[in-house]
Amino acid sequence: MSSSPSSCSRCRISSRRFQATLASTEVPRTHWRLFGRTDRAGRFVARQDELIARHRGGSEVFTAAHRLPPQPGTKLLAGLLALDHVVAVVRQDGGRGLLVVREIEDQLILDHFAYPDWYSAGLTRIDPELHALLAHAEDAQLARYRAALEPPSQRRELLMDPRKGYMVELDHAALERVDRALLTAARYVELEYDEALEQRELPPLMIDRVAHQVPYGTEGEVLRARMRLSEHGREWLASVSGQTVLEAVPALGNVDLVPSFQAAEPRFAGLFVLRGQPIEQALFAGPSGVPKLLLAVASVDARAIDGEIDEFEVALPSGPLPGELPSRAGLQLLRERLSITAHTLEVELVDGGHTLALELAPR
Repeated sequence: MSSSPSSCSRCRISSRRFQATLASTEVPRTHWRLFGRTDRAGRFVARQDELIARHRGGSEVFTAAHRLPPQPGTKLLAGLLALDHVVAVVRQDGGRGLLVVREIEDQLILDHFAYPDWYSAGLTRIDPELHALLAHAEDAQLARYRAALEPPSQRRELLMDPRKGYMVELDHAALERVDRALLTAARYVELEYDEALEQRELPPLMIDRVAHQVPYGTEGEVLRARMRLSEHGREWLASVSGQTVLEAVPALGNVDLVPSFQAAEPRFAGLFVLRGQPIEQALFAGPSGVPKLLLAVASVDARAIDGEIDEFEVALPSGPLPGELPSRAGLQLLRERLSITAHTLEVELVDGGHTLALELAPR
């Protein structure tokens, strides 16, 4: 059987159009970046077997020395390995995740791209045709990956100095975007999630970014935090400006609401990084519950709370907190630690009223 020149030409045109369509289609993967200084350049490649063994989902490491097989998906691997400073590319979890490892002078940069774990959401199989198409789509995504590996276009000012201790910073809007990407990606594997059926009850958002830090040299005994107030949060505290804490607490407690969440599809609940998670219920929704805690402490000893609303100190007793207050999700371990040893909580409004600075330490 033979083909005419015109039919071959049409095939080439159709192929180019197909590749262009794939390249213009953004594959919905979440992207996380870890970076920091290293004094051991080349360590990842030298100890790759030991390092990837820590990942339980399975990993396959590719370096420039590897000869890649001629199959869909490897064109992307080859393109990434050809980029400056890339020392390894790791395919993980059966192709669900992709880790790009770079060394730039004394900086180690890890960029992880992944589809959500749909099998944890109850998916039993992915359509074979869709699975094959995704491999071809990945090969057409090199330009998007290259753009994602670029340095951020805007400098991010951290709430705390990472050189002073172990630090974690969380951004509410960014976590919301990750959850939104999860729902977008669901459509690629034909999973449906009707947000109209979701039950999510929260108090007003008072803080939109949170940083926690354990300072070096404190043996894990001291916790510092910075909480950036949202516009609503600034108005919330401004309404009681100039008052003592005990005078302000009754008015501040008017917004208290114990958060609750019920996913529209129960199998999705564990995939969200914000919705219904302790991060949302204990951190971002936590400030609205603080007035009730302060009232409980003051009911036992009013002298335990001292200062005005913009700078005050709370002497937290050991043992169970007064009033038998229920612990919110994610705070059980902290409550347990506070019950063993009396602590002091210092709170100050800084940055022109835009940020709450906190320090929790044993007395």
